[in-house]
Amino acid sequence: AAFGAEEEGQQSKKSLGEKSAPAALNHRLGEMEGTLWTRLAEYHVRAGDFELARSVYEEALDAITRVRDFSLVFDAYVKFEEGVIEALMELMEDDEEEEEENDAGGTTNEATAAADNEDMDILLGDNSHNTLADDDNAGSS
Repeated sequence: AAFGAEEEGQQSKKSLGEKSAPAALNHRLGEMEGTLWTRLAEYHVRAGDFELARSVYEEALDAITRVRDFSLVFDAYVKFEEGVIEALMELMEDDEEEEEENDAGGTTNEATAAADNEDMDILLGDNSHNTLADDDNAGSS
């Protein structure tokens, strides 16, 4: 019976020890937990891995228990998402401007080419608008 009681005592110490290690770690990190999560996510943002940064923010919001840390991570996450949206909007604006330039540039290039051809026709004497020249050419055939 003493052996069974001893074994139960060891098991209860193990379970206390298992619970106290994360609790002790959490207690030591306590004030820094939100900052550490935020820094990890920011590292991934700087590395260009936005999906991983997003998953770090989301995991942090699930794992954090302190209001202060939650608000710190939440604010950083919102700023991150705002930055992503702003970058996407700038890309869309750049694409629209590029399309407008291409459309306007194509029309301008076509008009310039037509004008150049017309100038060359006039210089060469092939003016399609000159009806007198057409009459002369028709009469000489």
